[in-house]
Amino acid sequence: MPRFGTSRYSMATRWLLGAGLLAQLCASELLRGTRSGGRLKVAYAIFVTDLQSQDWQDAMAIMAHGLQKAKARSRHDATALVLAPTRLPDEARDMLLSFGFDDVVRRPVPVPLAEIQSEVARSEMGHTQGTGKGLTFALEEETIKYWGMSLTQFDRVAVLDADTIVLDPMDELMELPDDFVGTYDHGLDCCGSRIPPVQGGFLLFRPNATDFENVKALTREGDWSGAGWKNSHVGYWYGGIGPDGLLQYYFNKDALEKLPPIQIEHRELEEGIAKPSQPGSRMKVVDRDVYDVLLTDRLTRDLKDRDLATVARGVKAAHFTGNCMKPWSCVDVDPSRPGMGLCDALHARWGEMWAEIAAKRLGGSPAAVSGSYCKDGRYVDLPAVPKP
Repeated sequence: MPRFGTSRYSMATRWLLGAGLLAQLCASELLRGTRSGGRLKVAYAIFVTDLQSQDWQDAMAIMAHGLQKAKARSRHDATALVLAPTRLPDEARDMLLSFGFDDVVRRPVPVPLAEIQSEVARSEMGHTQGTGKGLTFALEEETIKYWGMSLTQFDRVAVLDADTIVLDPMDELMELPDDFVGTYDHGLDCCGSRIPPVQGGFLLFRPNATDFENVKALTREGDWSGAGWKNSHVGYWYGGIGPDGLLQYYFNKDALEKLPPIQIEHRELEEGIAKPSQPGSRMKVVDRDVYDVLLTDRLTRDLKDRDLATVARGVKAAHFTGNCMKPWSCVDVDPSRPGMGLCDALHARWGEMWAEIAAKRLGGSPAAVSGSYCKDGRYVDLPAVPKP
């Protein structure tokens, strides 16, 4: 092929070709999120299926409040979204917007049950998830989280469960080059898996239409069994037919043959933002004591020599499930149980936001708010939103 320096190219032609290459480079840099001043366009998308109970409505108001506070401190252009099934009523959408979310994105199930070719996978995908009034849903609806990969107007999209809370911006995660970022869910791991599940309540994507279509194709094929996805020994666990297993397989399938021999509790696999990703993996596994902090027996063991107050101050996102239940459940925390000091501290952070919203609705300061969000073991609703 002739080079720019040969006589076959005129100066004008060389300039046009050079300009075209420069335009391609600029476009690719924009796709990688390199924008003016280094700002990325990122989204925090909260997965919501319904809002029929007052306590969950208040939880989402607090979620929106936390996200708006984090946005104000972020060095990136952040958007607070709700990602929901198309069945979410307009009334619920309007309520979520009134809480402070920037937009509500309603989407259908990417691959309906009837399209899944495997009878075994189709049956598994039909199981019911969730508990509480208006919060149960078929596992197939959890695959709506895959739509996060399709939102290519953003450089990064973090899809979070509704029973989480964001306490600080996670700019450092948004700036990672990896296509997928998450934490291991050791509590659901079983059956000799090659790698543990990804924790399905915290999924950070670099949006890519090709990945979205590939994941849909795998779902439709449904090649899932007791040996996991495509006999990979990845994905055979509770929820493994959905995001917890399929995303783990998809973003790690080229790394499986290079993994070290399995140790007890998968101690052979390094975790942490500062640790190198597995060779061939498109996933960064980040710190369970900072991101999507979900208190389990495993995390308690990992933190046994750490000061839990210091750990709590470093938490950027927490997940109220496992051993640390939802603050609005008002279940007393057993202080003698290992790790519960961290749970207490995270509940206190949630309570601070409850007080901030209550004070705002009452027209006072958080310090003037009387009492706690729990009284006599029962949740105290936030004050009603003042009418205009």
